[in-house]
Amino acid sequence: MLEPIDEIQVRVPEEFLGDVMGDLSSRARQDPRHRVRRRATRSIKALVPGSELYKYAAHLRSITQGRGMHSAKVSHYEEVPREISRQGDRRRARAEKEASAHA
Repeated sequence: MLEPIDEIQVRVPEEFLGDVMGDLSSRARQDPRHRVRRRATRSIKALVPGSELYKYAAHLRSITQGRGMHSAKVSHYEEVPREISRQGDRRRARAEKEASAHA
């Protein structure tokens, strides 16, 4: 099974760089990269599975006190890691079993 991998670009004030880098590192498949945009603004780029970006805008606002912005676009598709794929298979089987029990 394939999943979309998004290229995300996040712009944050320098004071929030550590928090946002740590958050993206936990979501990304590889280490995020950052660079200076303007005097006190940092731009971070990372490749993140699309499923990890659900409600990311609200989370980013929360950790940057409303001062962070992001954009994302699909970069490519990758195979879903086996452990995640197995979890999804178990959930689907459980849901089908419950649906047949209620029918």
